[in-house]
Amino acid sequence: MTDRLAFKLIAGALFALGCGYLAWTLAIGAFSIVYEILLAQGAEAPLDNKVVLEQVRRYAWFAGVALGALAFLAWHRADPALPSRFKRMMVYSLVVTGATHLGYMLMHGVSVEAMVLTAFSSLVAGSMIAAAAYGPVRPVLSFIGRTLGAGAIGVVLLWFALAFDKGMSAPYDSLGKERILWVKVAFPQDRSRPDYKDIKVELRTPGQSVKCFAIFWETENNRAVLPMRCDFIELTAEREVVLTLPGEAPLVMKMPFARNPKPMYDYSTWIGLRDAIAFRYRVT
Repeated sequence: MTDRLAFKLIAGALFALGCGYLAWTLAIGAFSIVYEILLAQGAEAPLDNKVVLEQVRRYAWFAGVALGALAFLAWHRADPALPSRFKRMMVYSLVVTGATHLGYMLMHGVSVEAMVLTAFSSLVAGSMIAAAAYGPVRPVLSFIGRTLGAGAIGVVLLWFALAFDKGMSAPYDSLGKERILWVKVAFPQDRSRPDYKDIKVELRTPGQSVKCFAIFWETENNRAVLPMRCDFIELTAEREVVLTLPGEAPLVMKMPFARNPKPMYDYSTWIGLRDAIAFRYRVT
């Protein structure tokens, strides 16, 4: 009986960790809802930072652990045997999830092979702890059956949690990260090529103007090509690159890519402007 109590105490701690991981995972969904609502109103700037997202998920983790511990105590105070099949399945799945999450936290940053081995070992250990907390170790076949059942339920919950996290996190992985916009402007071959140091380039958005810079002139397909580079962090769908050559009117190029662009492996197709001038772009 004393051994069973010890296993339940360990199971309770793992259950709380599992609830924390589940809350951490679901927090990205809540963040996404709030972010998209603010984005529709043009007021998403306070959330356009990966640090804010990580803070939201961290607070959710602590809240999940606390609520999980309270729920575990409340369920077992009402009936220590936990006869409810639903509650028993919830405990099994979250104990296994908590054990796997604990293994990941302890081994985070090591080699992939070590992390996979630790995660699998933690999953097996969590399954055995859950099985030992709610039934005798003997007969062995019965214990193995409960262990396999707990492990299977835990794997299902982990799979859904990982899939949800991967799908929901992808659009926000680049929040707050600096991107580089590369632009090439093609002119007729016979035009003059002023020194690149005398050329003015700006990236303009509704909120700010970022100074960019031109690079050495190139020749492509018998045309004079001027490469340019702009570094940016702000996420907006309204971007214009303004190129001003000495003694000429500014050349405005509206960037057609998405507000939160994905990295591009090659330049876009050429986009025509006035006077046989064209440009193409790439985001990295």
